[in-house]
Amino acid sequence: MIPLNQKIGYINLTSGDIKVKSIPWASRKKSIHARGMESYLFDRQIPEGDVDPLGPDNMLVLSRGVSTNPSSSFAAHMHVAAVSPLTGLQGFAEIGGVFAAELAWAGIQHMTVFGQSDRPVYLFVHNAKIEIRDASELWGKSTTETLWAIREKHCDDEVKCLVIGPAGENLVRYASIMAGINNAGGHIGMGCVMGSKCLKAIAIRGTMDVRVAPWADPCKKPSQVFTDCIDEDDENTTRREFFLEPTYTSAMSRLSSNHLVDQYGVDGLKIGSMISWAMGMYKLGVFTKEQTDGLDLCYGNDDAILEMIHRICTRKGWLGDTLADRDIPASEMNRP
Repeated sequence: MIPLNQKIGYINLTSGDIKVKSIPWASRKKSIHARGMESYLFDRQIPEGDVDPLGPDNMLVLSRGVSTNPSSSFAAHMHVAAVSPLTGLQGFAEIGGVFAAELAWAGIQHMTVFGQSDRPVYLFVHNAKIEIRDASELWGKSTTETLWAIREKHCDDEVKCLVIGPAGENLVRYASIMAGINNAGGHIGMGCVMGSKCLKAIAIRGTMDVRVAPWADPCKKPSQVFTDCIDEDDENTTRREFFLEPTYTSAMSRLSSNHLVDQYGVDGLKIGSMISWAMGMYKLGVFTKEQTDGLDLCYGNDDAILEMIHRICTRKGWLGDTLADRDIPASEMNRP
């Protein structure tokens, strides 16, 4: 199925310019997959040389696959790409849920967001029309609070959103993007990129028909089509891996940690690794209570784990601020 009435949106947050264009068939033939089109857009839009992941030249690209169909549950993933704040290289995040289907109903296949806003904003997309709206009242809210505030503002519970939480606002380098209340795009810091652009959310509402053409190869087996449509699912890895580290003494602490991770909008695998690493350094005497601002980071202290999630996502204290930039910067920084 090749989309026939889907478009690409170009949003410049610095100037406020918005353009919605049809996707040239010549471009589509070069790569029909989301990741391939993202690479094509990166090659054409991003300046040559090193690009600051948190600067205005970095471009955030949202894509859905050509096979995305509102009636097909196995082909409903979103792809988000940008220069990663963790690696300085082009990175990708996969997000499940229903956002991609709503994007199809809104007539959009890809969105590119570049530049930086001088105030908090969010994007509202309705049937191929894109608007930049003020998000000052949303800044500082958790991911779930942001989702419901946007729906209340538009008087529509069917609005679908990609949002960041306080971790993205505070430029935690492994901040994630939340789609709804339980789907996340983490690992590479796409939430941090949105935060650097003062972009709190992207809200979608679509009621358009989705016109598609058949696959180019009608003889392809269903199993091959399924393999082509489904990309690697990393969204649930965030949730699973947080249970592996650090070590907890109670199931309630594990669940509380997972809830905080989702509300702050931060990658559970990365922040869990950071806290475990800090606990190891504390056990070895590399970190003392002077560096932890009096917090006892010994293994088995569940309250300390929960407190470190708060501190990292708000960059509170030396250790929280340092761990928000991940382990390599943390290992190289001079301790107070």
